[in-house]
Formats: sequence, C-alpha cells, structure tokens
Amino acid sequence: MNEYPTIRGNTDLRMAYSFLSLALETALPIDFTVAVKRAIRKYTHRQTDYGIRAIWSDGESCVYLVALPETIDSREGAKSYFEDVEYRPPINSPYDCTGLAFTSWYRLFERRGRWYAYHCMCLDV
Repeated sequence: MNEYPTIRGNTDLRMAYSFLSLALETALPIDFTVAVKRAIRKYTHRQTDYGIRAIWSDGESCVYLVALPETIDSREGAKSYFEDVEYRPPINSPYDCTGLAFTSWYRLFERRGRWYAYHCMCLDV
C-alpha cells in the first residue's frame, strides 16, 4: 500500500489542493494531510521526458526552454540541431491565417555543460 495518495494528473492535483483547503478549515487528521502534501510534492517535482518547459505565454505566443541532447558539444552543433529539429518556419497562405505555430526567435546558450534554447513560438491567427 502507498504511504500517500497517488496523483495521476492535473484533475487529481486540483482535487488534492481542494482537500488541503478543506483540511485547513476543519479538523482532519494531520497524518493524512501530510500524506496529501507529500503526494502533491512528488507529482510536481516528477521528472519528465519532454525536455521542454513553457516559461512564458500571452495566449498568442509562448517562450519555451528546450533542453538539447547531451551529445551536442558546440554552438555550431546546437544551432544545426535546433534548426533541423525544433525550428518551425512560417507557412505563407493566400487564405490569410493558417492557425499554425511558427518560430519567431530562438536563443542558444550553454548551462552546466549542456546546451539549451529559448524558443519563442507564435500562432498565425
């Protein structure tokens, strides 16, 4: 048996936070409340395989932090990889807006021996 509840997605996470707000208003057992807090912490600090994290958005554009593969060891290699794999060119259409995402800008940088990119994606709306 788990020592704390399992959170499997955002719906479960919202329910756990709702439970915590209820626990503050009532006299629920402290052990279970601590277990829910641990489950929330485990879910929010889980390791994901995406390598991409949104760090800013305004609804029509979003800036992502993209972790490039660890095998890349130079700026030229990072630029080549990014332009081949991550870059999304704008697609012109005679019918006005396409609704497709495209790369507005990107910036490559190295942090702790690994290459990353800030990648700004916009929607053609």
